[in-house]
Order: sequence, then structure tokens, then C-alpha cells
Amino acid sequence: MDNLEINRVSDINSLKGIKMGSLNIRSVFKNLDELTLLLSQSRLDILLLQETFLNSSVPDHYIEIDNYILHRCDRMKDSGKSSGGGLCAFVHKRLNIKINGASAHPTMRPNGSN
Repeated sequence: MDNLEINRVSDINSLKGIKMGSLNIRSVFKNLDELTLLLSQSRLDILLLQETFLNSSVPDHYIEIDNYILHRCDRMKDSGKSSGGGLCAFVHKRLNIKINGASAHPTMRPNGSN
């Protein structure tokens, strides 16, 4: 995501219904400024991220984005992997969505709790 280009923000903003996006982010920390810009300009309702590289040592408030609720599922320390992994969703506050962590993969733990 080093060279994030938003060429069609106006196209996204003109869509009706729920607007969703998905990115293989390869580190939320390294790309937090770009994520914040993307969400503020595109007005996505839901942004799903893979490969967040987050773990239980990272509190939610480190990666909060205004007007969005963070839902995350970090890779557990005992997964056999030393780095990488993790999923999260930024859901706009105007949506009433509940994430069910019971369906998480056995090597993942909802809300970053290891």
C-alpha cells in the first residue's frame, strides 16, 4: 500500500447502498495514515483488512479511526507463526453491526485477546 492511489473516489461516493472495500494491508501501523485518508475520502461503510500484523500487545486505541468502530481478530501467539496474519474491519458508526467471534478460525482470537 506504499503508493495508494484513489482514482475513483467520486465513483465510490456516488454509489447507493452499503459501500465495502477489502485490502491486504500488510501492517495496519505502517499504513494507518493512508487508511485514515482512504476512509475519509471514500466514505466506505465497511473496510475489511487482511494481514494486519496486529497482536494482543497493540491496544485498539492505537489504531482507531474517527467515525469507525474497529473489530479485530488477531493471530494467536500459539498459532505456530511468528509474524503476520490478523484480520480487522472498520465499520462506520452509523451501521448497527455485531461481529460474531464464535466463527473465528482456531488460530485466531477475536478482539486481539491472546
